Amino acid sequence: MDPSLEFLISNIPPETAKILEVGCGDGANLRVISSIFPQVYCEGFDPMVQKQQINSNVALVNGTAPERLKHYSDKAFDFVFTRSVLMYIPSWKIKETLVEILRVGKHGLLIEQGGSKVSFSDRITIMRHTCRNLGNYQKYRCFHNFEALFKSLGIDAKISPLPFTLGDKFWDKYGVVILT
Repeated sequence: MDPSLEFLISNIPPETAKILEVGCGDGANLRVISSIFPQVYCEGFDPMVQKQQINSNVALVNGTAPERLKHYSDKAFDFVFTRSVLMYIPSWKIKETLVEILRVGKHGLLIEQGGSKVSFSDRITIMRHTCRNLGNYQKYRCFHNFEALFKSLGIDAKISPLPFTLGDKFWDKYGVVILT
């Protein structure tokens, strides 16, 4: 299993009944989580999926952040997570997205790439690599300074380097875990 998914699963609070994944892709993460926690309802949204019920406790819906998050009530989910998603949220939408993630979730875990230390040359290299591998899947690739973003929102979040390696020099160098 991918070390970031293992880490994420190990941080799901024991009392969790509902999980939301922001940017779920084809639902692979939620399928694994539901196999480990069959009593937990899992929902995810992504702009690339159509509404579908994977099994009795996994549902995927079409949507983008922050717009889709506004459909949920306050603290509707016990645990909200992202993996490699916020880098595709444009800078003019990132604060609103973070606020909405925190509003709909009691606990959150974000595994992302970013921070204030990403050098300009590394940004160019990473963006070229992304464009080559993803085509025009996303035209935005933002390296958000999460420390400054959370501080500007007055939110106390624990931000730390990845406690695992992924074998990718940029992820291993710039990857962060954000616990809320």
